[in-house]
Amino acid sequence: MQHLRDYQSEKETYYWSTAVVFIGRDLNKALIRYLENRFVEIARASKRYLVLTKNTYRNTVMKESQVAVMEEFVDNVKILINALGYKVLEPFAQMGSSTTSVDDELLYITSGSVNATGKVTAEGFVVFAGSTVNEKMSLKSLSPGMLKQRQKLFDSSKVENLITTEDILFSSSSAAADFILGYSVSGPRTWKTRDGKSLKKIESNQT
Repeated sequence: MQHLRDYQSEKETYYWSTAVVFIGRDLNKALIRYLENRFVEIARASKRYLVLTKNTYRNTVMKESQVAVMEEFVDNVKILINALGYKVLEPFAQMGSSTTSVDDELLYITSGSVNATGKVTAEGFVVFAGSTVNEKMSLKSLSPGMLKQRQKLFDSSKVENLITTEDILFSSSSAAADFILGYSVSGPRTWKTRDGKSLKKIESNQT
């Protein structure tokens, strides 16, 4: 209601269009402040969306038993909100993996000054933070859409000094490879494991 009033009185310029609400038993003001701060922290760490909330109560004093209960509440919300299709609390992908399925295999592009790490996900292909990008690009080779996307990413804070500062999601492995290399290539053939196995071969073997 406060957001609605601030929007109507022009104190708040931005206005959200969707709200997802979770309720819990015996939630007092201190517990709610703790939860708000945790959810803001998780959302910012996920880096999927711009979080407009500026101030939260970071030093809420609570008993260890209360913290444990609230962390369980947080875990439940993360599961449910993801199941509802809102991935605000979930990062694009995790670097660590102990399995060998195509969705968990870390893949690499190493060529000249380029040194990138990526991974196939259910949403597309993620290039991880810390990947080195080729400064040059082929205007003739890249599609107009990739030229525009590449320039937009270079102009943003997601790429600094030719290094990605956060995980970036692409629609496909080829789009990710085009961005990294600066010219058009086949992503399935270009992204490879440490032992040289291509993404195409991994997908073929699993099929």
